[in-house]
This record gives sequence, structure tokens and C-alpha cells, in this order.
Amino acid sequence: MAFRKNTDSDGKKLYFPEGALLNQMEVAVVESERRKSDILKEPFIVYLVESRAVDGLEPGCTLWRRYSEFETLRNYLMAIYPFIVLPPLPEKRPLPFQINVAKFQLAADKFDPDFIERRRQGLECFLLRLASHPVISQDVIFRGFLNQEVGWKESVAETNWQQKSDSRFKSISASMSIKKPDQRFDDIRSYSESLFSNITSLLKIQQKISARQQTILKQHIEFGKLFSEWSAIETEIGDSLQQAGHQMDRLGSQSESIYNDEQVAYIDQLKEYLYFTESLRAIVRKQYLKQFELERAEEALAAKSKQKEELAKEINATQNGTEAPSGFTFKSVSNMLFGQDSMEVRQEKLLLLEEQVKEAEENLRMVTEEAEVFVEKSLKDIDRFKKQKVRDINEIMENYVKTQFKVNKLGLQQWQSMKEYFMQI
Repeated sequence: MAFRKNTDSDGKKLYFPEGALLNQMEVAVVESERRKSDILKEPFIVYLVESRAVDGLEPGCTLWRRYSEFETLRNYLMAIYPFIVLPPLPEKRPLPFQINVAKFQLAADKFDPDFIERRRQGLECFLLRLASHPVISQDVIFRGFLNQEVGWKESVAETNWQQKSDSRFKSISASMSIKKPDQRFDDIRSYSESLFSNITSLLKIQQKISARQQTILKQHIEFGKLFSEWSAIETEIGDSLQQAGHQMDRLGSQSESIYNDEQVAYIDQLKEYLYFTESLRAIVRKQYLKQFELERAEEALAAKSKQKEELAKEINATQNGTEAPSGFTFKSVSNMLFGQDSMEVRQEKLLLLEEQVKEAEENLRMVTEEAEVFVEKSLKDIDRFKKQKVRDINEIMENYVKTQFKVNKLGLQQWQSMKEYFMQI
């Protein structure tokens, strides 16, 4: 991740946004370990999370976390900070479409060493994203994840984050019936869908390129093997053929190493932004729900206000002796069957409706304020995300170009060496 330097109110240089934990601490997931438990039948993987002060004056902290604890942390943050574009977690297990330059496809075994190492790197990136966020950095549960070895799960449970999540976002489908959608969030939804489509297409193209590159690398290795075998039966040109074979082998093995590094520096980072689009869509769905709740509150207030006005008019007309026939309505039929309410009963109903109107007004005020705060905070964080994305995509593409330069330069050097050996034949 790349961040621009800035300064705080005291003029101190900041390498991350003001308020970000990474200005004071270093965070890393340094290693993984496979363990067994007497309770659990299957083995599991734990990851060593390390954090220490940048100035080195305070002792650091190291503790082991399971993948499920990372999931709990993210779910908690989703419930408490619904307006934040949260970073994704790496896959819990290998996916069928996963690209691997060396193997074309990672093994389906979730304990595959290559997969575990890439997941470790993904978990570290996840924590760095959180620790660089000015809001999440201040969250006590997040900080506890880094330094609270005992009782952290209990601390999360005490926040009742699951109830907040269930109660606030249980009606996401309501977005389909809102009357006044916010164009800004419609644009964000369209943007996330386009970003997802573009990155998906980019990864598919890269997968084809990787397959071709892998084929070429294998052919170089085959060339090397053939030249070495050929050199065994030649007397005069045997040394030149064998040296050319060694150069072929070297080109294949070194290029393969470079392409494996590209897997992390390019493909995995693009996949992270592929999953970031779901965080954007989640914010849009939550805003739709806020708007749905706002419109329902407006309708409830309008309905209660109308009932109050009609009853007030009816009472005034009765008191003034000017009550007109109501025509054929449900209320008129009810009055004929059961009799009309007395003036005292109608006065009591009017008082009740006045209270209900006040409650509806207060509810509308609260819902409006909550919706406005959500919109303000979410738009601010989406703007932060877009700036982060520009920096990261720039860095990703720059690294990709450097990789291509490196592998092509290596190929040129190796072919120049082989040309010298071939010229000796």
C-alpha cells in the first residue's frame, strides 16, 4: 500500500492518514503454524500476529489468531461501521478459478503450503488496511485483536454486535421499493459493478497470458534437456550444446520464479479490489435501507396527521352543528351498525392521535438524522477509498511493468549468451 506523507497539527510527519495506528505501530502476520487439538478432530492453522511501537520504546506484542477470529473481527466491524468500505479477507480455502503461474491451479487442499503462505500475506494486508484507517484504528476491539490474547472473543460478544447487525440490515430487499433513490449511491453501485467487470476481465486475460508463459517456460526447459542429450553424442560441438542447454534451463527456472512473484504483486492485489467491490455494494444496500426506513416514517407521519385532521374536522362540525352526511363509506356503515362515538370518545381519540403524531414526528426526525449521518460518513469514506484505489492501482501496474521488464531483460541476456555458444558451432 502506498500513502502520501502529510503532517499533523504539531507539524509531525505522518506516513499514513492522521489518526491511523500505523503512524505509531508496526503490524505484521509473520508466520503460520499447523496445530492439532484434542477437542477438534481436524487440524487447523494459526497465524502469528505481531505488533510493536515504531519508536521501539515500548515492548511489542505477539499472539496467535485463527482465521475464524479474523472473520469475527470483520463481521464486528461491518455491524459497527456500516458506512466504511471494509477490506476483504483472503479466501478461506482455494477457489476453482484461482490462478497460479507455477502450477496453473492451487491444490484443493486447504493445507497446501503455497495457499497458506498467500493467505498469510492476505491476512497481513487486511490488518494493514484496518490499521491505516483513521476511524477503525481507534476501535478498542480492533486494538484488542492486536494485543489482547485472553478474553478477546468475550470482549467482542459483550458489544452485542450481532443484534445490531440483525436489527439494522434485516430488510435489504426493501431497496427495490424506494421512491426517491439517491443518484449518488446509484452511481456508486454502477461504478462497483463496472469495476468488478473490468477487473474480472483483466484477470481472465492475465490467466491466458500466464498459461502461454508457462507453456513457453516448459518448452525452454525441454530445449535445455534436448541440447544436453544432444551434446552427449557430439564431439566437436558438445560443449557449446551443453552450455546452451544450461542457459535454457536457467532461463526457464529464473523466469518461473519471477512469474511466481508476479502472482502476489499483481494478481492477488487485483483480486483484493475485485472483492472490495462487494464492500461498495454493501454500503449502497445499507443506504437504500436507510432511505426505505425514511420513506416509511414519512408515510406513517402523513397517515397519522391525516387521521388527526379528519377527526378534528368531524369534532368541530359536530360542535358547530354543521356536520354533513358522510356518504357511503366504511365509517358511515360502521356508525349505522354500531352507533357513532360520543363526543368524549372522539376527544380521547383526538388526544391519542396527537400523541401518535408527535411520536411519528420524533421518529421521522431520528430516522432522518441517522440517514443523513450515514450518507455523510459513507460518502466521505468512499472518497477515501477511491483515493486509496488510485494509489494502489498505480503501484500494482508499476510493479507489473517492472516484472515484464525484468523477465524480458533476463530473456534477452540469456539468448545473447546462447547466441555466443551457437556461433561457436
